[in-house]
Amino acid sequence: KEGEGLGKNNTGIAAPLKASLKFDNAGLGVDRAQEFNDHWWERCFNEAANNVDVQVQQNGQVSTNRKQGEEAVEISTKGFSARKLRKAKEQQAVAGAATYDNFLQTALLTQNGGEVDNTERIKVEDIAVTKVSVLTDEELFKACGGRTAHKGARHGLKLSGKLARIEQQEREMLEKL
Repeated sequence: KEGEGLGKNNTGIAAPLKASLKFDNAGLGVDRAQEFNDHWWERCFNEAANNVDVQVQQNGQVSTNRKQGEEAVEISTKGFSARKLRKAKEQQAVAGAATYDNFLQTALLTQNGGEVDNTERIKVEDIAVTKVSVLTDEELFKACGGRTAHKGARHGLKLSGKLARIEQQEREMLEKL
């Protein structure tokens, strides 16, 4: 009968099982906030700027050169350095350790379910790129000497009329309460 539980004594589930589709393809251990916390565009800009070597001669002439080879800064949108990863893999290959193209081997699983930590593994900290320090609004305001992006403020405009209107609106709202 409808509404009764399954089984001999009707103690089972009354509602049928429904399949639920999962379209989450991020995988295990994925940090969903990473795309908002990883300021790769700032890091790439800083790395590109560090690749330019500016030299000022005695006569005041300025020359620029781009760094080449090993001294050049690697520009990458990834959270790790591909150059450092390649070097670490080459060192492991020379040592005779097994390497995998796209994976970092961190541990070895045993038959009884335990893990044996691989001491010669490539550590993520060794190949990670430097993080960009993000200033808060207060720190940025202080670093800019109190200047804001308001272009009129450069000419002495202080928006006093607008601020007075906002203050009047606030007073009126408080009186209504």
